[in-house]
Amino acid sequence: MLPFKLLTTLWLLYFMFHESGFHTNRPLHDLTIRSWTTDDGLISNSTTGVIQTPDGYIWISSFNGVSRFDGQRFTLFSTRNSTAFKTNAVISMHVDEAGILWLATQGSGVLKYSGDFAKIPNVPNSTRIVRSLGEEVWVGTNEKGLFRIIENDAEPLFQNEIQGTVNAITFDTEGNIWIGTDADGLFRVNNERIVDHLRIEDGLSTNSIYSLDWADNKLFVGTANGLFLLENGILTEVPELSGMGVNYINADAENAAWFATESGLFRMDSGDGEIDSFSEENGLPGRQISSLWFD
Repeated sequence: MLPFKLLTTLWLLYFMFHESGFHTNRPLHDLTIRSWTTDDGLISNSTTGVIQTPDGYIWISSFNGVSRFDGQRFTLFSTRNSTAFKTNAVISMHVDEAGILWLATQGSGVLKYSGDFAKIPNVPNSTRIVRSLGEEVWVGTNEKGLFRIIENDAEPLFQNEIQGTVNAITFDTEGNIWIGTDADGLFRVNNERIVDHLRIEDGLSTNSIYSLDWADNKLFVGTANGLFLLENGILTEVPELSGMGVNYINADAENAAWFATESGLFRMDSGDGEIDSFSEENGLPGRQISSLWFD
């Protein structure tokens, strides 16, 4: 097995275990760090996301545009060299099943990369997240709710029910689409209908949902005030992350869940649920992590 590698941002950091091979139960303090900054050609030292496309490129988003990294050099995309960018602020990224890169931006709507960036019509200019399910692409916007893109055209969805800002979207294995909002909690959509709506009165500590992921037959719900698990209809809080802003959630090949938070990097073992952490005490340059991806 190849060495386990993990990329995170607020900076671009590269984590790798000291020895070859990845095991979920390896302590995080065994990670080593390699970092890149603007001195190395990175577009900004304050980044918003990181992702890899099937061709091997690593993409890093920021409020100054995006950087494409081939392992040695950074290629920059912004208003300076692409007319699709109306502003340079890129909030998040997504790679669909066909390997196409999508950007959710602040000021340029949704951009799609196929050799060059192009803007998708009829999407609000300020967007937060893009996620795909087959040929459908779902978009969370800033203050204008939820949109769906089919064949490069967009339509609004549930405009009377899901209003305001949508921060998070994920899909489970039971045909549900989960929508996390900035101020109105969590929605579950099935067969074009809203079938559930969870808020503070249902057990959440806040109605502000930051991140979502489905892994190991459970929904991970990252909020502005902690992490929650929804399994078999039961919502429970993870006490080790209580009070933390959970910015991004991603599960590895062994279904261990990793959390990019305002207080460092955390991992939950898929077997016993044990939580391990990696923070400034272990060499992290700062507390805040906005995103993570596995190479």
